[in-house]
Amino acid sequence: MHRLLSSACALVLAASPLAAAAQITAELARAPTDGLEQPAASGAITEGPAAAVVNPAAIGLQSFSLRYLHQEGVDGGNYASGNGDGLYLGGKLVGPLGGTFAVEWLRHQPGIGDYRRTTWALSLGGETLALGAALRLFSADLDALEDVVSVDVGAIARPERWLSVGFTVADVDASDFGGTRLPRRYIGSVGLRPVGDWLTLAVDGVVLGAEAPGDENGFDAMRLGYTARAEVLRGVSLIGALSHRVDGEGPVAAQLGLALDFDHLGLEATPILQSGEGDPGFLVAAEVSKASRQGIGLKRKGRMAVVDLDSAMRTATGLQLFPSRQRDAMVDAIEGLHRLAGDDGVEGLVVKLRSLPEVGQGEAFELRQALLDFRASGKPVVALLSGGDDTEYYVASAADRIYATPESALFVNGFATRVNFYADTLSLLGVDVEAVKVGAYKNAPDQLTRNDISDEQIEVIDSLLDDLFGRYVAAVTGSRKIDEAAFRAALETGIQSGRLAKELGLVDDLVYPDELEEELEDWLGRRVTLADKALRPEAWDSWGAAPIVAIVPIEGTITGGRSGGDFGFVETTGAQTVVDAIESASSDPRVHAIVLRIDSGGGDAAGSERIWRAIVKARDRKPIVASMGDAAASGGYFAAVGTKRIFAAPGTITGSIGIFWLKPSFEGLLDFVEVKSYRSLRGDLADIGSLQDDWSEAERAAMERYVEDAYRGFVEAVAEGRSLPVEAVDAVARGRVWTGAQAYERKLVDELGGLSQALRYAREQGGLGAETAVEYRVYRPGAALLSLGPGFALTLETPQLELPDPVAALVRDRLPPALLLPNERGLWALAPFEIEVR
Repeated sequence: MHRLLSSACALVLAASPLAAAAQITAELARAPTDGLEQPAASGAITEGPAAAVVNPAAIGLQSFSLRYLHQEGVDGGNYASGNGDGLYLGGKLVGPLGGTFAVEWLRHQPGIGDYRRTTWALSLGGETLALGAALRLFSADLDALEDVVSVDVGAIARPERWLSVGFTVADVDASDFGGTRLPRRYIGSVGLRPVGDWLTLAVDGVVLGAEAPGDENGFDAMRLGYTARAEVLRGVSLIGALSHRVDGEGPVAAQLGLALDFDHLGLEATPILQSGEGDPGFLVAAEVSKASRQGIGLKRKGRMAVVDLDSAMRTATGLQLFPSRQRDAMVDAIEGLHRLAGDDGVEGLVVKLRSLPEVGQGEAFELRQALLDFRASGKPVVALLSGGDDTEYYVASAADRIYATPESALFVNGFATRVNFYADTLSLLGVDVEAVKVGAYKNAPDQLTRNDISDEQIEVIDSLLDDLFGRYVAAVTGSRKIDEAAFRAALETGIQSGRLAKELGLVDDLVYPDELEEELEDWLGRRVTLADKALRPEAWDSWGAAPIVAIVPIEGTITGGRSGGDFGFVETTGAQTVVDAIESASSDPRVHAIVLRIDSGGGDAAGSERIWRAIVKARDRKPIVASMGDAAASGGYFAAVGTKRIFAAPGTITGSIGIFWLKPSFEGLLDFVEVKSYRSLRGDLADIGSLQDDWSEAERAAMERYVEDAYRGFVEAVAEGRSLPVEAVDAVARGRVWTGAQAYERKLVDELGGLSQALRYAREQGGLGAETAVEYRVYRPGAALLSLGPGFALTLETPQLELPDPVAALVRDRLPPALLLPNERGLWALAPFEIEVR
């Protein structure tokens, strides 16, 4: 294979023969095991499939690609080289693993003739450090080469954005070639980007091992190579390479060519120049990559991106073999839409909607706002509905134009919520539930302690629905230019066919998906090409590791331990898992800011307080902000008040500042099944936690005092975090639930905005530019069958038991978490059950 400056590092320049087929010299630092040259290559800068023949450690630093190379070697003279073609398939595979398979056909190689070289290579590592190895097999007319098996090993380190260091040992096995051992070649490479990513410089040094003749090995006979790549225009780069031996022996070889990068295609071409006799040769290469390149913007006229929001918002589930980096569907969606808005190759957006998975009013606002931001770029947005209810329609209303498929059924009919009460049901079973709480609005225990709804809970529900529904109507009528009375009348139809939706003005027209392209051409008056696009943040294309914005999610009910317990029927987040994530992110020098992403109605009060304490400690080291999704209430709000700034959507369910204790008594049930017991006390309140008896007056008084103390601590934490008097917090607390908009009016949150605004603010506070590519690292445990522990011990993990989705949903919707989840202290900071708006 190539290797101008030697296998992995040289700047690939000149293909040239060895002085004798059975002997390698330092004149060109090439061996019979070498293959084709690569344009302007170096062991410190070449990535992807081409790295398999330069420095195999760098294979996984580029997305999966297919590369073709043609070489016409130097013709004539003492250092002539042959011709050939090569195919290289590989790049990043999964996680830290990269791989390449390559086949090169070499023709008319001086002293060897024709042969085929097959390479299998693997790399392991990340952006800052990786290791790799390549195995090469040969098929040749020359028996000596047919028997050779060659192995290269390499390493590459990129500790900074401007520095890359590589080291390769070629022919590490020192194979026998016709009775002579092939010398090892030691190749050191240093790459620099001194003024930015547009200019890349590299130096490679090749030294032959002791297996070579005495006057050819060592540093006195070292061959140096210099490589340069300069992007003079977007996607247009000048490439060059020069190599020579330090003692002046042998030829000087050079390349000077051009590289062009398009969306998924890269082209390279350069002559091979060499001092002395012989006609120049040339190299041409083409590479098709899976990932898009930042290259020449050859826009297809009218190209519109198509995004299936239902699929984009569906979090990947299932057990994986190995742990992988977690993703957050909302982060990907918001940042992916932002990336497409700035993509010159995208002239518009088509959003497909049918049934957004587990998206409430808070997240619907965030998606809608992201579509409005896309429209602000001057590009049209079109929504295609094939079903859905008010949530999907609310998101779709941000589009310039809404289409529905003729067979679609729309349930655009307003909001509803329901609360079930189980006190009488439990009484039938002989179970009595008592509760101690602070404030008439702390209604979460009512489902278990009452058989009807309280006046205070009716007040809260009516307030929430009025606020949410009013904002929904105003947003839709404002975007759709529909009269409010007409829209309210449309809601009263209950369910709309596609035809009825068009008659009511809810959609602009009906189209089948295969008619959409033609319909858009008629509407826009120009040619339209539709292309499916994935929603992903801007990729980091620089050396080294990307700066990190940490995303720490709090989802579902907060428990006291670690996430991942066997609670497949209830979504939970373990407080200790969150605390560990915050401490890890705050101590990581690559993390510039932390975003606490909350979609939780609270849970274990002690666990919520531990999360709050970890946040308070972390904010002295890193900027940390809270982004509230559909809910951030009670314990979820407790966590948020520790951050520097709180962002809430207008429809977020938040507040519920309060504490309660539940005590079920099974006395009636035990009597029914004729269980007898004897109790002996040393201390009147020694059995205060018993589940067999109702509380005595003294026990209840003690519990009220305890709950009041816990509530006071909650209120004081809010007062400190929000810079408010304790009395002012208490006036809006006592368990009262608010929408995000209502909470903003009461100074419980800082800004009405979605995840996008929170991410922008976190980046700014972390010293990152608005358009700087970053890694959004999600600190969420992933389900994997195998994990690597201390001492590289391989551990088999027990899969979490989960109920089927329909059954789990039924349990979640009908049973309070306080009945389903353990709580060692019994103290809950939990919002009212089933406050979900349907």
